[in-house]
Amino acid sequence: MLEQRTSPNQKSCASTSMTKGRDELTFGDIGRISEVKANPFAHRIFELFSEDGSGNLSFDKFLNMMDAFSDDTPSEVKLVWAFAMWDFDGDGIIGSGDIKHGVDLMTHSGPLVQPSIHMLQRVPSNAGLDAEELDLIVKHVFQEVDPDCEGLSYFDFRRILTRMPDFLHNFHISI
Repeated sequence: MLEQRTSPNQKSCASTSMTKGRDELTFGDIGRISEVKANPFAHRIFELFSEDGSGNLSFDKFLNMMDAFSDDTPSEVKLVWAFAMWDFDGDGIIGSGDIKHGVDLMTHSGPLVQPSIHMLQRVPSNAGLDAEELDLIVKHVFQEVDPDCEGLSYFDFRRILTRMPDFLHNFHISI
């Protein structure tokens, strides 16, 4: 096994080249990787794993993120992170606003103005869905998964995703 040796005060070459001498990784450092770049939730994932919601990751937080998206991660851990990813407002319930925001990200209805912990400001774009189409999709999604329109708790979300066998296979990042 090849081992990289550095003194306690010296950063490894890989770490230094990626962070350009900083103590944390930014989305810009990793966002150029095709699998990350293609993920509509990439900014959201970085926000969730960062200490302060900024999206900047210490090396330990980066390893935590990669571990959560590893093929070997237990399904329960993946479900917890998937729920957090969809709970944009952080209230412990996935409501219609959260679903709308997720669908908006997936359909590229507008570029991000400024990534933030809630990522709610967007610039209108002709590339995605218009507001009426987006509302119609959210309505149909909620009719399917939450007919009472009370929002999805973690346990409701878990019950739904366990019926989707491809979810666990697709919930990964490999770089």
